[in-house]
Amino acid sequence: MIFESFLEMQGLDMQIERDGEIIATVPGLPNRETATNRQYVGFRPKTDIKIDDVIITPANERLYVTETQASFFQKQQEEIKAFYMTEVEKKRKETEQRQSNIYNIGTAYGSVIGTANTATINYQTNFQELRERAEAENAPDKEQVQKLVDLVEMIVNEQIPPQKGLLYKFSETMERHSWVTSAIASALVSWLTQLPH
Repeated sequence: MIFESFLEMQGLDMQIERDGEIIATVPGLPNRETATNRQYVGFRPKTDIKIDDVIITPANERLYVTETQASFFQKQQEEIKAFYMTEVEKKRKETEQRQSNIYNIGTAYGSVIGTANTATINYQTNFQELRERAEAENAPDKEQVQKLVDLVEMIVNEQIPPQKGLLYKFSETMERHSWVTSAIASALVSWLTQLPH
């Protein structure tokens, strides 16, 4: 099996915590799904891993399991994919849930919110949120994410003209961070579809 070979060569000892107790230490292989770009840890097929378990990496990172999925190759189960959210993502989600009295529009970048008589389009707050998220995730290429956000903000504010290939040098960054790609695409589409002043 291909997965088993990779697990033997690249696998890391992962602890599985359930209800506050370590229930197992098993080899796991951190990976990312190509189609969805979602991160997961791959385990052997009979590994006892469930939603709401916590995977603790050798670097002591805590990964919160949100979904498990069997993966098959040539009609045989090859691995269990344990999709997860990081500690930062979990805290952000919990904060959002606690603020239930607040109307959270989410990623309504460039949306018009107001009455039929008066409406203001404000991209500044949204770009600031993107910068804060990039900082919170502490990714090694967060500086590139910040530059990308700055560039798109300058386009939306009409400080520089949009040109073919302008975002090309950020293509790898956008592949690694799908959240920023969708937010920027939304901001650009909203900007391009608004009525001229």
